[in-house]
Amino acid sequence: MLERSDPNAPAPLATPPAPAWPDPAEARLLDVGRALRDYCAEQLRLIAVGLGRRTHHHRGVHEARKGIRRLRSTLALGAPRFGARATRVDKSLQRLGRTLSTLRDAHVAVELARTRAKHAAQPDARAVWKHAAAMLQHTRAAVLHRELRRDAGFGYRLETLARCGQAVLLLPWELLDAATVTAQLARSRRRADRAAQRCAHKPKLTRQHKLRKRLRRHRMQVGTLTTLLETAAATAAQAPPGFRASVAAYASTLDEVAGQVDAIGAHLDATLLRHALQRLPRGAERKAALRLLRSTARAQSGGSSP
Repeated sequence: MLERSDPNAPAPLATPPAPAWPDPAEARLLDVGRALRDYCAEQLRLIAVGLGRRTHHHRGVHEARKGIRRLRSTLALGAPRFGARATRVDKSLQRLGRTLSTLRDAHVAVELARTRAKHAAQPDARAVWKHAAAMLQHTRAAVLHRELRRDAGFGYRLETLARCGQAVLLLPWELLDAATVTAQLARSRRRADRAAQRCAHKPKLTRQHKLRKRLRRHRMQVGTLTTLLETAAATAAQAPPGFRASVAAYASTLDEVAGQVDAIGAHLDATLLRHALQRLPRGAERKAALRLLRSTARAQSGGSSP
């Protein structure tokens, strides 16, 4: 954990006392709840570190958004046991993540333009993307300045996180068992599969967004539980009966899930970059970048290399 002397270190979150866990020998399945609570506590710490950065704010925003997604995906695994309290805190975390979306989009647009400049085959195209990246960097700086003016040091966001953290850690994690987690993991995959069917029937942008979110949540949940089981094995702890096999079955499909997420992400990123370019001041450079983006999209849809 960062020391207080670190300029990026935020004020520590107040942590409620851990619940009184039964003897593992008598209630072994409760180890799952304890491990997931500990995982959430670590995500809360990482989100606070990301939001509390005094330098490299965009990296901090990226880390915070990832932590929020991981936290919400873990809460979903215990939803049937947690009830309305978890629903309320999940909504608060969702709103917190959305307040960072504009910052995230501005940063991603810069990185996408830089990547295209790096991989451009022609010097003229490389020059166009370098200039586009520089213009988008100005936009990113303006967005960051505006957000910090509204919420100095992300102080309000950190206060919101602290309240959410209190609520998360006070949930009845001791009630969470492996059967509930396994059922929620299956539900997560079914929701992703249904979204994929709807997207295949009519691939609208909103459906692609929803599919990507559901696939990414499922991947996070499987990854979290896989890490939990690896840690248990390292400490010679026994996994609940059938739990390891259930998680492994979903983990065996993660390469396919990751491929779907990446493919949808590439399309959505191109859309994000187009919108970011369209918001730039009109001029020859903006026009040239949009023309290159369209030509790349046509080449990709036709099966040619960009």
